[in-house]
Amino acid sequence: MVHQSVNYPPLDGSLFLPELLEFNAQHNSDVTFYIYDKPGSSDLVSISHLDFYQACHRAAHEIARTGAEKEVVALIGNSDTLLYQTVFVGMMFAGLIPFPMSPRNSVAAVINMMQKTKCCRLITTHHTLGPLINGIQADFVSHAGALQMSLSSPTLRQLHVHLRMMYYSTYIPRAALASRNPF
Repeated sequence: MVHQSVNYPPLDGSLFLPELLEFNAQHNSDVTFYIYDKPGSSDLVSISHLDFYQACHRAAHEIARTGAEKEVVALIGNSDTLLYQTVFVGMMFAGLIPFPMSPRNSVAAVINMMQKTKCCRLITTHHTLGPLINGIQADFVSHAGALQMSLSSPTLRQLHVHLRMMYYSTYIPRAALASRNPF
């Protein structure tokens, strides 16, 4: 196992999560952040801090096409950790306030939480949670009005380009980091 030197960020509380990720992308760009089995192989795939950071900006670009900064957006997904965390951080990069919800909640519970937080937008993996999401859509309209729905979360392939082509040169859309105060 190769040990990479790591430059640690300040631990004085001066950096919020998006800034910590930016620090690591700049100072620890080649250091492994995620590692997992390559499907259909015994090989391992590594995702560096820089790879993850760029994927989060791609997510921010996809997600921020609609919505206002500091808007509370619910995230209900049934996906792997890498995709879920990329979308979650991408929401933060886009200036949104992510509200992760468990897909085990009932329709009534999700509607209640969305109403209490004045959340009218939902990013989800509709293909894995069809009955729950259909129920939320139907009940939300009858209780609170229109629900802006992003029925499909960006995909792993869309966000982590390096997984399908390890050597690439492509435009990486960068979302401007939201204000320092995350809420």
